[in-house]
Amino acid sequence: MQAGNDATAGSGKRPADAVGGARVLKRRRPDGAEDPFHDLLAQGGCELSSSTDGCQCQVEDPRKLRRLLEKKLTLNVELRSSFLDGLQEQLSEMPALRAALEPMQVTGATGSRPSQMAAVCGDSFVRVLLNVSPLQADVAQLLLERLPEFCDPQGEEAELPQLILGQLRWLDHVADARGLTDKLLEVLTVCPEELKKDAISFLPEVATEDSHQAVIDTLGEMMGQDSMYVLPSIEALSNLCLSPEEQARVVQMMLDRFQSADAADLPAVIRFLLQYAAPGPELKQVVSMLRESLHFVSSSDPRLAMPDRKQKGRVLSGSEDPEQRLVEGMKQAMQLNPAAGDAFMKEIKGTTEPQQHRILDLWLLLVMLTLGADRRKAAEAMLRRKFAEGHALSTWLQKAITGHEKVMLVFFPQLLSLSQQLLRSKATAVQQAGVQLYCCMFARFTESYNQQEVLRALHSHLGVQEAAERSAALGVFCQLSEQHTDSLGRYAAFLANMLDHVDGYTDSQVHQVFSVFSELVAGACRRADEGGDGGGGRSRMEDELIIFVRKQLGSTQGQHLRIGIIGTVALVQRLGTALGDGQQSQADSATGRRYGEAMLALKETVHSCQRSPEAFAFLCDELTKGVKRKSIGRRLMRDIANLLGSTLEDTFCCFLEDGQLAAKDAAVQLGGQRLQSEVWWNLDGGNAPVALRLLPLLAEQLAPGSNSTRLLSLFATVRLTATLEAEQHQSLDSMAALLGCPFNLFSEELTSPEQFATLPHDQQRCVLLGLWFALNWCRELVNCFSVQQRPDWVSTEQEVSLKLVGRLRCCCQLEALLDALLEHAPPLFSLPALANTLESSMGTSVLVAAKKAGGAKASGKGGKGGKKKKQGVKFEEDAPSPGGSGHDANTSQQTHSGRSNGSVPQASSGSTQAGDPGAPRGVAGTGAGGQPRLEAERWKQRSLLLPALAALEVGAGPHQENFCYGMLPSAAYLLADLHGKLKTVLAAAKRSSCFPGRAAKQQLAAGKCTESLLDLGDISPPQLLQALPAPILFAMRFHLDAAGSILHHEMSEEATEQHDQENFWDLMAAGGTVETTAGLSLDDLSSACMAKLDNSRTAAALSPIAAATRVRSLALDCVRQLVQWPGLTEPANRSFLLSFLAALSKEVKDAKEATTVVAADGEGAADDVTIALRIKNAFVYFRSYMPEMPNDATTDSPDHLHACLLILEALVALHIKFAPETERYLRLRQRMVKAVSSGAEAVLMQVKLDSDGKDVLGGRAWKGRSPLLADVVRLRLCYASGDGNHPAAQILELATGHLSQVTKCIKGEEALKGLDHYPSLSGTTLPLWYRVCMEQLQVAWKAVAAGARDAEKHAATMQDDEALKPILQHMQVCAAAFAALLKVVKEQPDRAAIHVQAVKSGGEFLDTFEKTRGFWAKLVGRQQEAFKSLASEIQVGTHVLQALCGDAKFRKDTRVTDKVPAVKRAVERFTILVRDLLQGVQGGKSFKTRVVRQRDLSGRIMPSQLYEAEEEEDDEEDDEEAEDDYGAEDDEEMGETQADD
Repeated sequence: MQAGNDATAGSGKRPADAVGGARVLKRRRPDGAEDPFHDLLAQGGCELSSSTDGCQCQVEDPRKLRRLLEKKLTLNVELRSSFLDGLQEQLSEMPALRAALEPMQVTGATGSRPSQMAAVCGDSFVRVLLNVSPLQADVAQLLLERLPEFCDPQGEEAELPQLILGQLRWLDHVADARGLTDKLLEVLTVCPEELKKDAISFLPEVATEDSHQAVIDTLGEMMGQDSMYVLPSIEALSNLCLSPEEQARVVQMMLDRFQSADAADLPAVIRFLLQYAAPGPELKQVVSMLRESLHFVSSSDPRLAMPDRKQKGRVLSGSEDPEQRLVEGMKQAMQLNPAAGDAFMKEIKGTTEPQQHRILDLWLLLVMLTLGADRRKAAEAMLRRKFAEGHALSTWLQKAITGHEKVMLVFFPQLLSLSQQLLRSKATAVQQAGVQLYCCMFARFTESYNQQEVLRALHSHLGVQEAAERSAALGVFCQLSEQHTDSLGRYAAFLANMLDHVDGYTDSQVHQVFSVFSELVAGACRRADEGGDGGGGRSRMEDELIIFVRKQLGSTQGQHLRIGIIGTVALVQRLGTALGDGQQSQADSATGRRYGEAMLALKETVHSCQRSPEAFAFLCDELTKGVKRKSIGRRLMRDIANLLGSTLEDTFCCFLEDGQLAAKDAAVQLGGQRLQSEVWWNLDGGNAPVALRLLPLLAEQLAPGSNSTRLLSLFATVRLTATLEAEQHQSLDSMAALLGCPFNLFSEELTSPEQFATLPHDQQRCVLLGLWFALNWCRELVNCFSVQQRPDWVSTEQEVSLKLVGRLRCCCQLEALLDALLEHAPPLFSLPALANTLESSMGTSVLVAAKKAGGAKASGKGGKGGKKKKQGVKFEEDAPSPGGSGHDANTSQQTHSGRSNGSVPQASSGSTQAGDPGAPRGVAGTGAGGQPRLEAERWKQRSLLLPALAALEVGAGPHQENFCYGMLPSAAYLLADLHGKLKTVLAAAKRSSCFPGRAAKQQLAAGKCTESLLDLGDISPPQLLQALPAPILFAMRFHLDAAGSILHHEMSEEATEQHDQENFWDLMAAGGTVETTAGLSLDDLSSACMAKLDNSRTAAALSPIAAATRVRSLALDCVRQLVQWPGLTEPANRSFLLSFLAALSKEVKDAKEATTVVAADGEGAADDVTIALRIKNAFVYFRSYMPEMPNDATTDSPDHLHACLLILEALVALHIKFAPETERYLRLRQRMVKAVSSGAEAVLMQVKLDSDGKDVLGGRAWKGRSPLLADVVRLRLCYASGDGNHPAAQILELATGHLSQVTKCIKGEEALKGLDHYPSLSGTTLPLWYRVCMEQLQVAWKAVAAGARDAEKHAATMQDDEALKPILQHMQVCAAAFAALLKVVKEQPDRAAIHVQAVKSGGEFLDTFEKTRGFWAKLVGRQQEAFKSLASEIQVGTHVLQALCGDAKFRKDTRVTDKVPAVKRAVERFTILVRDLLQGVQGGKSFKTRVVRQRDLSGRIMPSQLYEAEEEEDDEEDDEEAEDDYGAEDDEEMGETQADD
């Protein structure tokens, strides 16, 4: 390049070659002429100089040069060509090319002094040329063609490609964008790899819309060849303004190459797909592909690429973790494209199978938690719903965190907040997910800060009022203490705050608290032993724990004693387990030292509690639970047995001499009078060694000034002793004398109500307390010795079984006596609570108050106990046991300190449906055995444990062929206990309560449960079902058959005794299999076990005939509760379902066969077909209980038939779930449905006879049984399809043929009299029948309307008259039934209940009709007559509704008037709908309406609606004519359309 001398001289500046010694590079043509290229540059003041530092371009003014070139070259093509040739020749040299690409020096900015340096311009020489329009395309082509030359990335030419591409960026304008793009794409294919990436990123700068397709094709081909071009291609495509079609193509192209993309490029690919995928099917495809294709592995997975540790490659830092970048990319995409978040939410919501959830799903939901309040709430709600509905499991959370701690650490605050939200939920599954999330976070985030934050969040749950939330949080601590003892032990000092809340905790929660501390103490001892510390000093946490426990034990309040005892026992049993069964060699270890200290504390606790029988009883119960849970080792059991010693024998037993009491025990002094002792129920005869010292201990307890209440600890002591004996020796032989030992009590004559009423108050208390303690002693014996019914204990099985039955019969008699005598109890008397006495100390406070006041004063309020005891309770509300079901002993916190004054929990006497919608009312009376006064006291009883149910097998064993009616009273006693447990446990399971005992405690607090809650609070449904094996289930069915046999044959007492003697006792004697330990003969043993007191009430309690009714009611309702329980169909309960159905099968004849059938099913893994067969057999069995012929007179209780119907209904539902959808099973199901309907029909048509064989009026037979009658009527109507009829047709038949015939009388015998066809339908039961008919009509009408709406969506169906015919027929039948039911209202003007139901249901019926507008809009043109007929029927009902509303306004009946506005609006909408539809198809015809005059139900015009006299004659016909079809327009509310004149 050269510059003319004229130019430099003219400007007064030194020549460029004189500056810095530079030499001007100049090139001439071969002919010696100057090149036009150089001439133009010289004119523009530009030159290329060379110096020792290299080449450099200099220019006076870049803008001047640009203007000159544009002026000279725009129109002169030849000159432009010559200029380009010169440029190409000049740039062929590498130094010149580099100088042309670097910024130029502006020499025009220098001063006059040579030493002054020139300024550097921002543009290069090439950049100036590219901004000249005539040169741009050729210069760009020239530069791009040079790119492939620079292949060596390490040489001097390494920077030139970037410099060339840099010149092409951000040009002022692009003259030929298409050509430039094409040239770049052409060169791109031959460029080096590294240069290709830079070239790709340059494409958005020059590409125009018409070249987008070429760019997409080229980039797609390059990505297909090598995945290294994916990332730059994504960046280039993201910067292009693509059309929707092009964008869809790009998205699909990226989807096709998603699987081949490098892991490092995945975040960018996913971000691109989510950001640019169009909402709809495309975005859904992207979301589905991501969920199916992204499989994350843990850090230990061998498939995961490991970082290069040998310096052969770049090691990614933590911030460059691919998973973290991926999550961040998805977050950015969802922020830029909210539709992506919606698509993910929809996809995750639609996933209902737990195994289909992906790790990505949870990560995305965590991302949602960071995207604002709305997204956060939606994500949290979705997670809660998924866990609650079982669509996701807690393992999902663990998989998403385990192995991905680095990326999950970013979401730690969100995870912590989510854990708190889940744990606060009331659903069990949701809380369990929160528990697992807390545990996983503590285990996986091992930094101290993270673990402390987890513990801090957990502490926020400990002081809440919701018991379930507290229990869940404590469950987390328990898991952490067991699985991560050492990690949790680091924060033991902070855990002491848990002790601040224990005062308000339940027993189960206190157990959890001390379980945590016990694990930490054991862990600290283990670490000390491993470290050779030898057990050094205690930690701060141990010191605080010991101080706290001692402080609680030193208190005199039961609440604090309870906590101290639980803490001591928990610490002892955990250290005992850690120490094992070793001997003294371990005593010097840290664990041994701590165990010795804990045992010393336990000994002190035992000695201190012996002064408080309530505390001692609670301590024994706690130890018993520990032994049964296998949490107490044999070493500790030996130590506990040594602590107890002979407490039971020395304190509560007295020795007999030849079966008689010793002289010192033959009488006691009580109230200044001598009370003679007698021996009661000696089952061992003269060989009985001991007797229970009830009367002496009662006399000691009731003595003036005495504070002794040792009997309160009797039952817990014997339970603990028996449990230790059974676990240590697998036998109770050493305690066998207790089962048959007699009771040292008062004279039997004192139990006569007449004699009892004459006794002094002290003796009356003694009699009542003696019976009460004897009753609970018998119950505890059944608990202790029922374990010998196990198959592995067969030594004296039959003797033990008979004695157990004998003790159960004692319970029946004692309860009968107690119920009779409680009516005459002294003032302020209340039976002591034996199930839980520690907190309230009720037993002590009542007795001491009575003694000090002498029966005249008592502490606290309460009034006379007799009045409160007179209130009977209904069994279906309170779940009592007719012999007393167990008030379990595991929730001692639920003692009733407020009742220590003598008050008792009052049971609700509400309707059956309040507590259990399906509970038969008959269970109230029959289940309780006619003992209403005792029912209020049952919550104080000792619990019957689940093993006691084994006594049901006595008389119903594997080889028992004939019934033993004498076993029915004991069977009724046990079945009532089972009924109460089923009601409480299964109801709690339905509510999905996290804390199993919470539901039962709430019932107790509300007076709705009279069972003891000691152990019931810890019983779960699986445990309860496990206690019901096939033999027990069959025994229940066997007793049910025995009860049915007595009731069917109307057997007498003598006949039942003779039958038992011939078919049970004689056969047993002939077998010679009974060996008694006391040396008694079978006759003596049977006589002792079946003995009765000489009392009419006890005789009634042991009557097989009276027990048969109770057994039937209880057994049927137990079956009903089981078969209606939703959890019965779960896979985990399938084995029980098979046992249950096999035992109830009519084909199974005995318990052995039932066990064989169940075993065969278990071996073959019974499928659904086998279960369906069992369901059919059970259905046949219960169908046999239903009456065969309608209108037969019967003495059967309607309660039994009602229970059978509910069982049949539940079996049909089970059959639908398990039976295959084949023609055979569908026919079978149809027969089953028909059987339910016909059975309900037969019950409704039965004539009830009283005990004298006289007819019972229908209204009186069903009096107080409204829920039962409603169920029967419902079953008759909703299962009418089994007869081939639509339910609406049955309702129409009832309304027109029977309901309309019921008398109008409301009171008197006439109102109780039933119809001939339906004796159960009378004036008193009509409102119930009417309500059920209306409700079932609504169900049928809504089903028809739904079918119409479904048909509306299918054009082919709307054109098929045959397909529409059933819908139209059913609509017509429903409308006719609606009109007929409303006509019944006119026949019953004084029954307000019917009026209310008619108005309520009438408005709903019209609202449902309005939902069929779209269906009729498409059909009314072809089915106009059908529509008119339908509207006419409905219109008849609207007239009655109008009359009802007017009549209610006139009478000011607010029960109806509250609903009038809604009904009026519904009628108006109906009128408008009919008018619009008919006008739409009538063309030029008009549709006229007129106002109907308001009348009451009798047809009289309402006073506010009187018209002139001349219209009265015409008005009298309105009501009659309104019932006709569409006819004369003047006589209808909606007249027929007429043609316009």
